[in-house]
Amino acid sequence: MNSILMTKVQWRLKARGFAVKPDALSELWGFVSQYPRGIEELLDHVLDEFEYCDESLVLDKESVQKVISWYRRAMQAMQAMYGKHG
Repeated sequence: MNSILMTKVQWRLKARGFAVKPDALSELWGFVSQYPRGIEELLDHVLDEFEYCDESLVLDKESVQKVISWYRRAMQAMQAMYGKHG
């Protein structure tokens, strides 16, 4: 794991008031680390979804997987509608 990016993820979670279980952090890191240039924006989108869905502020692996799955489907739909380059 890139320690600088992981520190950003942990800081962002804490700044937004989220606590995260270790397995959930690993799951979240696996997703956002695929996009290192936009990691903060992507993480904010994922955390916005938790807040919107009234998810607990303590993130567990299942809830993270659910939101990531939703986000991937949304990204695929956008790519299908507009193409990969917008």
